[in-house]
Amino acid sequence: MSMDSALLAAYYATHYQVRYAEGEFTLHIGQASAALEKLLQARGYQEAVFITACNPHSQLCSAKENQAAQQRLYQVLSQYHTCTILPGKGIDPQEQWPGEESYLVLGLNLEAAKAIGRQFAQNALVWIGLSTPAQLILL
Repeated sequence: MSMDSALLAAYYATHYQVRYAEGEFTLHIGQASAALEKLLQARGYQEAVFITACNPHSQLCSAKENQAAQQRLYQVLSQYHTCTILPGKGIDPQEQWPGEESYLVLGLNLEAAKAIGRQFAQNALVWIGLSTPAQLILL
């Protein structure tokens, strides 16, 4: 996939925040996360995916459109009964782009995540394996 270098740089700079009952942490592309590692091990998972349905193909949508897309994404993700879905948000540290509601899905394999990402017209997602730094996966 060919992607504008500024857009690609924005994906790499994004702070991928996760909030859940036991706490919160932020993922960064190319960096390992001790908090996520601990969470994966505690819950018995080998991998996780950070994914959104907001702003398909990086085209800004209304809050209402993004909310509806996120609800549809949650319904799709809920069909994977062995996964755990946690709320998250992609944050642009430069505040050039609005935050995007997202999900961290524990236990969703990469191939399923790619298919879902494509279904929701996303350019990329973040994949993290046990003992693996966060990786930007272009779709």
